[in-house]
Amino acid sequence: MAAEDDRGNEVQRLGHREGPGGGVPMRTKTLASGAAALCLSEVVIAVVLVVTLGWNWQETLDSFVLSNGAIGISFGLCGTLIAWHRPRHPIGWMYALGGTLQARPP
Repeated sequence: MAAEDDRGNEVQRLGHREGPGGGVPMRTKTLASGAAALCLSEVVIAVVLVVTLGWNWQETLDSFVLSNGAIGISFGLCGTLIAWHRPRHPIGWMYALGGTLQARPP
């Protein structure tokens, strides 16, 4: 929605997009999607490292790569979704940060 100035004229607020986003600042959506991309890339890096090092299934489980990756993706993407739609809600940002930290390769 466009805001109105003191004369009643419609003006568009900078950094905001009209439409289904409901006026959520673009920098917030960029930060949220960046957190998701970082989380996913960390898990991909961990999988590449496991394959490169030639670890078997037991070594992967013992080093918590599998569980940390699953928890990291779950929390990171859930937090990103919350932060995308409710940027002032701290739980979304905490989940996104927690998922990103959890998904770090060993």
